[in-house]
Amino acid sequence: MHSSGLNCTPVWRCQDVECGQQWVTWEAVARCPFCSGIPVERTGFTYGDVAEAAEKFGFRGDLPVHVPVPVPDLVQLSTLPQDTWIGLPVFHPMEQQGILANWLLYDTGIVLEVYPDPDFPGELQCRFVVSLGGHATTLHYQPDNLWVPSTLAKRILARTE
Repeated sequence: MHSSGLNCTPVWRCQDVECGQQWVTWEAVARCPFCSGIPVERTGFTYGDVAEAAEKFGFRGDLPVHVPVPVPDLVQLSTLPQDTWIGLPVFHPMEQQGILANWLLYDTGIVLEVYPDPDFPGELQCRFVVSLGGHATTLHYQPDNLWVPSTLAKRILARTE
């Protein structure tokens, strides 16, 4: 049984036929987070409509709608002392403007290295490892684009004061 709050949540769809991803969110979204930039449309359906149709027609398995997994309360990595960054678990949102992040899709990983940003003098970049099912890759982002669970950040700050 799906929660009634989720049942009322609107379903959005990417207008790109090749992508075609669908997801639920209350936030108005202008661009597809799956294919990075294609305009989206509100389908007129709710998650409850999709779940009901799937049950009615005997659809088994996952619904063809992405339901975001909630993230914990997070703070930007840059709010912590730089000497604590290596080894921290981080979240990276697929879309962010300033301190506002869209958590519909995100990567998680561990910071491996901090180094000067080659494109922006005076700025830093972090290399972090992301792993899924045994396959690992590394990504590079500025510390303002990486986020740490606030409970961990509070413990780190308490020890460094």
